Amino acid sequence: MKKNPEMTNATRQTLVDAFCILAKKNPVEKITVREIMKRAGYNRSTFYQYFRDVYDLLDYVEDSLISRVLENMMINFDAAAPESMFMEAFGRLHEEAAEYYDVIVQDAYFPHFEVRFKKSLLPVMAEKLNLPEDGKSLYLLDFYLSGIVAVIVRWLRNGRNLPPESIAQMIHSLFTDGIVPQLKKV
Repeated sequence: MKKNPEMTNATRQTLVDAFCILAKKNPVEKITVREIMKRAGYNRSTFYQYFRDVYDLLDYVEDSLISRVLENMMINFDAAAPESMFMEAFGRLHEEAAEYYDVIVQDAYFPHFEVRFKKSLLPVMAEKLNLPEDGKSLYLLDFYLSGIVAVIVRWLRNGRNLPPESIAQMIHSLFTDGIVPQLKKV
């Protein structure tokens, strides 16, 4: 019997949602499959139809977020100037995937996500911006992405104390004007 794709996706999303709720309150290493399934309302065997373990589920959350970032950036690369693309992508992503943010910015797991995130984005951005493969451009992109990630992570860890539009504008200004003029405005 073939599974219904909509039902399969809905079940997977229910497991992800349950995990995200638990991960906001507990470190991932303290979350059990039993807790996820209790919150999701499924039996334990259902979990293993979708994920090997809790860390596989965390990887799925990270992959989903990276995929959404890339998808949103591709839309904006084609529709806007490069310096505007991140602002548009960030706004859209904040609306679509805010529930994943708190999970991936935990101190213990964030470095893993950051490495995967930049590894996925660097080649795509280099290609879309038609940058030479001389290595220097990759250093600059790495610096830029690290700055973006640092700003967003600080914002998330500070309880989203500024509107997302303000964060997006700050990142846009850093891209177009540089850091020194921004620091002089503070």
